[in-house]
Amino acid sequence: MNEPRQSIKTDRSPAAKPRSREFRLRTYSSVIFLYPTLLMAILAGLISGFGDRSETEPGTLGLVFTVFFFVNLTVLTFDYTKKATIGVGLSSLAIGLLAGISPIVADMISGTFNQPLFMNGSFYWIWTLLLLLLMAVGHGISRLEHWTVNGTDLVRNRVMQQGERFSVDGVTVSLEIRDIAEYALLRAGTITLYDGPGSLLARFENVPNVKKAELDLQQLLTAARYALPAHEYYLDPETGEAVEIAYQEGQVPPPELPA
Repeated sequence: MNEPRQSIKTDRSPAAKPRSREFRLRTYSSVIFLYPTLLMAILAGLISGFGDRSETEPGTLGLVFTVFFFVNLTVLTFDYTKKATIGVGLSSLAIGLLAGISPIVADMISGTFNQPLFMNGSFYWIWTLLLLLLMAVGHGISRLEHWTVNGTDLVRNRVMQQGERFSVDGVTVSLEIRDIAEYALLRAGTITLYDGPGSLLARFENVPNVKKAELDLQQLLTAARYALPAHEYYLDPETGEAVEIAYQEGQVPPPELPA
């Protein structure tokens, strides 16, 4: 005679209500981190229209723009992790202190930056247009693919292709902020989706306002899981394992559990 089987039904939180607002997740081009140089080029172009700068008396505007551009480029070149940022800060402090006590070091630094760099207004406006063009191209490329939450699925949307769907059941989200400089500029970071333990589903780089994006995604995934079919388990008396029975939310479970 078969022993009675104990059934256990999973709980669903009534607080998790479906949300219908639009949400799109995509990878952004690293060129977005050059927006400080874009703003600097516009400002320098405006400033260059005033004053009497010439090749013999160039002033410091060209030098300031060059150094600013160089520093901004390092954000694209290096990862400013916590250790790297501390290292750069300590190195800069050490060089400053050394320049204060050593006339030779001070003269070397002064000679490096005391250069007659003359750029007319056209130079800055050309860089403005070039940076705008790069950002427009990067923005267009980022639009070629994006992910959305539709019903109980994650949907991968690509241009000229039918959406690829993945169930939200078992999907986990990981948030990573490795680059302090990128986070300081755009609150940017990386969001990674996993379909099961260690199974990479998608990775999104350079996501602006990454903490808010991760929070919105988690809320949408919670709401989507709430709409998934309910789950019921029974304990197999022979093996002691939980065996899953799935039925749609609101549907009455079968009167008899399978033998």
